[in-house]
Amino acid sequence: MAITMSDIAKHTGSSISSVSAALKGNRSTAKVSEKKRREILKAAKQLGYRPSHAARTLKIGRTNVIGMVIGEIHTPHYGEMTSLLMEEAEKYGYSIQIYVTNWESERAVKALELLLGGRCDGILMYEGCMSEENRRQFKYLEKNKIPMVMLANPIKGFAHVGEEWNSGYIEIAEYIRLKGISSAVFLGDSVDNLERPKLKSMVDVFEKYGLELDMIECHNNPDYVYDFGRDFRSLINPPQMILTENDTLANALLKGLSEAGVKVPHEVGIIGYNNTNFSKFSNPALTTVGFDKIKFIRQAIKMLVKMIENNTITREEYYLPTYLVKRDSA
Repeated sequence: MAITMSDIAKHTGSSISSVSAALKGNRSTAKVSEKKRREILKAAKQLGYRPSHAARTLKIGRTNVIGMVIGEIHTPHYGEMTSLLMEEAEKYGYSIQIYVTNWESERAVKALELLLGGRCDGILMYEGCMSEENRRQFKYLEKNKIPMVMLANPIKGFAHVGEEWNSGYIEIAEYIRLKGISSAVFLGDSVDNLERPKLKSMVDVFEKYGLELDMIECHNNPDYVYDFGRDFRSLINPPQMILTENDTLANALLKGLSEAGVKVPHEVGIIGYNNTNFSKFSNPALTTVGFDKIKFIRQAIKMLVKMIENNTITREEYYLPTYLVKRDSA
């Protein structure tokens, strides 16, 4: 026979409302002392209590599931962000159902179709690839007031948590000028699409500081960047500074340069992006651009949960400053 909150209340000499508040944790508006909360949680574990999600869904019309649409989770940055999002959601009593799209618009469409079928209470989305079908779905989401928070890149009409890219690129530009370097190469994805806010920010900052920026399309392919490093000595005008779209590409570049016998940072400086956990263990330690990931995650989950539980929709936007993390590669 399943253990209920009434069983826990009898076992601990508590009221059912106190048991409910303790089990809800951060999601509860009711107050319960820390001592009592620990006692109730201990009793729940000992008795083998398992909440009935089906009963909860019928009672309050929610699944306690957050859907997340993301392009990839195998790379360090998105893997770290996904892990942090899951941990933060659990604090509010929510689990995260992940849909990986490989940045393909067709997969994003299918993911949103499943989520719009009532499989979650709200949506977190890393916008990477758009199509007209996506846009129709977004209009449906907006019209029907379905809670959604965009991550990284904004979509008009929805709440958004992102990075303020200018601050990080300004620090890079000032750092490059301080070293007496007047130009740099950028290895990245979709370098012709200046509608990308991150790319536009970098281009505008470099133009403002009078720095030349040669952008090379690598389709976020580490193998291409590795080969670029291997072939560095064959370049007619080798750059003194190379910026990459992310730390994964920067590390592929470092490996290629090392195998070519190119000394970093003496012959060329390397600057990555995202300040992933492993970047400080690169050889040499990677200079990169970072932001407060914990604050980013907390704000995104807090924003979405507030919409879900208050049955309201917000279009709030929240930006975190980026900054240069100076290590040994530049």
